[in-house]
Amino acid sequence: MRFTTIAFALCITSASTGEPPAAPLSNPLSIREVTTFKDGHALVLRSGTPATDAAGDVQLSELPRAVLGTFWAHSDSPDTQLRSVRVEHVPVTRERTAATIADLIRANIGRTIRYSTATRGGAEDSLRSGTILGVTVGELVEADTALSSPTRRPPAVEPAQMVSLREGELVASVPINDIVDLRFVGEPPATVLGETIDGERMTLDLERGTNRAPLATAPISIMYLQRGLRWIPSYRITMLGNDRVRVELQATLINELADLNDVVLHLAIGVPSFAFAHTPDPIALRESLDQLGLFFRQSGDRTAGMLSNAIMGQSSRMGERQGGGEGVGDGAGELGVDDRAQQVEDLFVMTVPHVTLAKGARMVLPVTSFETSATSIYRLDLPAVPMGSISSHLSNDQHRAIAESLEHPTVRHVLRIRNDDPKGYPMTTAPALVVKNNHVLAQGLLTYASSGATVDLDVGTAVDIAVRSEETETSREPNALTWENLKLQRVSVRGAAIITNRKDTIVRLEVRRIAFGTPISVGQGGTSTALSVFAADAGWPGSDVPWWRHFDWPYYWHRLNGAARFTWAVDLAPNEPVTLEASWQYVSN
Repeated sequence: MRFTTIAFALCITSASTGEPPAAPLSNPLSIREVTTFKDGHALVLRSGTPATDAAGDVQLSELPRAVLGTFWAHSDSPDTQLRSVRVEHVPVTRERTAATIADLIRANIGRTIRYSTATRGGAEDSLRSGTILGVTVGELVEADTALSSPTRRPPAVEPAQMVSLREGELVASVPINDIVDLRFVGEPPATVLGETIDGERMTLDLERGTNRAPLATAPISIMYLQRGLRWIPSYRITMLGNDRVRVELQATLINELADLNDVVLHLAIGVPSFAFAHTPDPIALRESLDQLGLFFRQSGDRTAGMLSNAIMGQSSRMGERQGGGEGVGDGAGELGVDDRAQQVEDLFVMTVPHVTLAKGARMVLPVTSFETSATSIYRLDLPAVPMGSISSHLSNDQHRAIAESLEHPTVRHVLRIRNDDPKGYPMTTAPALVVKNNHVLAQGLLTYASSGATVDLDVGTAVDIAVRSEETETSREPNALTWENLKLQRVSVRGAAIITNRKDTIVRLEVRRIAFGTPISVGQGGTSTALSVFAADAGWPGSDVPWWRHFDWPYYWHRLNGAARFTWAVDLAPNEPVTLEASWQYVSN
């Protein structure tokens, strides 16, 4: 048989112990500086001059949830040395509002009450009087015997709470759950309950010089990296006319870290590499990290100096991202920020002083605004068309998707903006709203541009520029080449794009065409470049169906063929069609 015994122990609120409850710990170190990254990490600097205990040490109650290897403490006094930092379990008091009869009884030990229980009814003449002496709480102790059932477990028994009441010469113990009517004699009851819980305390062990007495206060600072403060950049590009635009950058702050009160805020541009970003430091709280919200799914100032452009060892680099129409990466997609594009950025810090923001709050901060030059250009990308020799290897769905992507080539309007920010700030990867005459034209993705550089912002489809593209096989030479006893034919192809500008002004058009094979010729002042298929793949102007990535290329292809890129830059007069021609060849079986 399995049975439950109940043992009673005097609760911490009992007045009979004579011991005061544990005092709450202070948190005297204020946040002075924060460097926040777009992925939600923040480098926090806290400092202050807290009072020391009898041993001359500093005790803190609020422990950082630091990333492994990023917690550093420091004594700011030349006469005091920091020997160690330790974290240990301690009883900590906290206060909460009494919400039940049991809470009211525990908050009013020593008061005289009148009460009735469920067994005696609630009539006035059935009320009993007594003075609250204390509360006892039962601990469940379960034991097994030889008669215990292997298939049935007894229901759990909730620990009992008993209140001890002095009623004249007697002391009564009454189950609190039986009390249905509770009245206090005299003043209204206290409604705030103090209780002791298991907490943690950080102690900074300080040592003074030989024969020096401990100081009453000690200047201390701690620095650590923690997730919980994110900034999201966004731009507004206002077209002013005469090839001028106004660029405005604002930062949206999402604070799930801590209360910020008049702090120096550094907004970091770039993608640092935190190797242990998901590993908590052992000095951090032992509890699991809080689940953060949707937006965290990743100068002589001290924190800014640690992350300035001078130390680029933490900055991850990738190949430069081409174009702006691709999808966004995981996590950042919810915000319209492409994390892949961010990875071409170096670390750069923009500083905003005097920022106050409570934990859980949001804020939008203007960061910079300037006027600069911008040129409207138009861009046409003509993707590669499958060669006839491999068409039979593509599925019907692939043929249909390729035909749809090639049927209507479109010209994109691009705004080429020069970064002339007088503060020297780079442009960071962010959503950009394009406005003209108080009307929204488009929203695009502005990619990174250092000070003095230019960046292309996709504005939208140029519906007034018509395009017709065609490819024609001009010759086919059988047995033109023998490769490892394999006889191959040589095929020559001519491609043409007929473009008509139906606007009433001259426009500048940049055209790129990709073809598989070796370039032969290009007309209308264009240029041709021979490419390696694999090396050039990342930078191709591609269709929405990159069929070449899923095709099992013949083993000889990359030895005898490659890819060709043709480019043109032309000025299109109104209503005067322009034909851009190129030719190439390839060998196949």
